[in-house]
Amino acid sequence: MENLNQLEETLRSLSGEDAHLEPVEFTPNEFAETLLSYTKSEGWEQFSSVYSRMITAEPRFNLKKIGLRPVEFLNQCSEFIEIEERFDKYHTNKFEWIRARTEPGQGDPRLVSSEKKVQRREPPRLGGGDSEGLVTRWVLRPISRMLSQRIRVLEKNLRGVSDKNERLSSDNSSLESDVSGLSTERDKWKKRHDSLRKEKRDEEYESKDSYIQSLREKITVLERENDNLNSRLEEASVIVSESHPRDPESVLDAVEWAEGKFDTLLFFDDARKSAKNSPYHSPSRVLETLGKMDKTGKKWFRLKAGFSSYESLLRDEWSLNIAESDSVKREFGTINAKGEWLNVEMQSHIKFGVQMDPRKTLRIYYIASREHERIFIGWCGQHP
Repeated sequence: MENLNQLEETLRSLSGEDAHLEPVEFTPNEFAETLLSYTKSEGWEQFSSVYSRMITAEPRFNLKKIGLRPVEFLNQCSEFIEIEERFDKYHTNKFEWIRARTEPGQGDPRLVSSEKKVQRREPPRLGGGDSEGLVTRWVLRPISRMLSQRIRVLEKNLRGVSDKNERLSSDNSSLESDVSGLSTERDKWKKRHDSLRKEKRDEEYESKDSYIQSLREKITVLERENDNLNSRLEEASVIVSESHPRDPESVLDAVEWAEGKFDTLLFFDDARKSAKNSPYHSPSRVLETLGKMDKTGKKWFRLKAGFSSYESLLRDEWSLNIAESDSVKREFGTINAKGEWLNVEMQSHIKFGVQMDPRKTLRIYYIASREHERIFIGWCGQHP
């Protein structure tokens, strides 16, 4: 008896159920009879619905409490109940449907005589006279069926996992092959890219070296020209100093001297008149400024058009106070080659002083013409 009880505990432990479960207190016949009593018709009904109504009304038929699965125990009642498996409408889940067995030779358990019900045998228990047979029938067989079903499920799952693993291995091999091919292709394009970049850098360096060399040659030529110009300037300065050993006595004296010596300057009649009437106190400053205008004009005429303005060169080289516009319209006149009086508007002018005193204030209005290579001076006297 003690060995049988230990065997029962061991088998329940192996089945994964609680070792302390209630014993089976009814036969498959009794279970089938009670189950069919809760059907609503003689046709097919879903087992789970009928079983739920039965255990709600009679909890002692709850098979889970005694360690048995309802569907497995239902299979033991196939002598009395007809069982059919059906899928749901999505064909994903399977359910058992039942009805009373009506084949010839199989009786409906609900029709069992009352005498048989009265003479119903006691539910089997472990430890009785036929203990080994009961253990085999009520414990070992259900557990064996359950384990067999689990083994089949596990084998099916294992086959599925193995198939999936083989597919994944095949996919992995294919991906590794693709990665290898892509890596080779990437390395190929990287080498090509690096080669093209190197060629481009070499071309840029060669182009830059060529451009730098041409600039250096231009600088050499310009330096040579600058040296020549400096020599000529020194010679001109000597000539100026020898031809005009004294300072001009008046603004008109400065204008007449500049008109004869500075070939880029062309003075209007109004410039001479304004110079004659100007009491400006520093005629030598006027002469010096006219010389600067002549020198800058010669330089500006040699520059490429649009490189710089005449006024910008005057400011940069001599820091003269130059205005490129005036608050009012200024026109200055002279007699042209035909003997006609000609008025020309001029806005740009050089300012000496800002006071109203004509002895301390003077204005030189002019127009620089690149086309004629002349600096036309329309006014050289007190503020007009």
